[in-house]
Amino acid sequence: MLLPKRKTVTGPPFLGIDTHGLSEPAFITALEVLAANGIKVMIQKDFRYTLTPVISHTILTCNRGRRPGLADGKIITPSHNSPDNGGFKYNPPHGGPADTHITQWIENKANEILLSSNKEVKTVPYEKIKTNSIIHERDYIEPYIKDLKNIIDIWMP
Repeated sequence: MLLPKRKTVTGPPFLGIDTHGLSEPAFITALEVLAANGIKVMIQKDFRYTLTPVISHTILTCNRGRRPGLADGKIITPSHNSPDNGGFKYNPPHGGPADTHITQWIENKANEILLSSNKEVKTVPYEKIKTNSIIHERDYIEPYIKDLKNIIDIWMP
């Protein structure tokens, strides 16, 4: 099975994307794979860019007071990778970066899949994604911007 059954994370997964040149093709591929595996995914309305802080905020907001049904997220970003490499960043339900045992599992699984020539990877054509009821679009940027006043303390003498 390509994607393991999520045990403690049974809520919606949020998928974000940054402005890196390789992010859009990776975003499309991620949607094709997630949809083919029956994973409902939440994305920014109109397929707009959603940087890591927006996805982190969305996860935290969604998970506030929620048990079970915790959400998590993935952000397609070069992060701290070199410019010629795109990357996937996983944010667990606490909204921050995943710890090393999770990222190591993801890296090992990705390398295993690559070594098997992607044989176990299922996809659905991108053309069908927008009509697929598995993909849900919402605005995550506006709530993040509105909540900045509660996050940033600007002191003026």
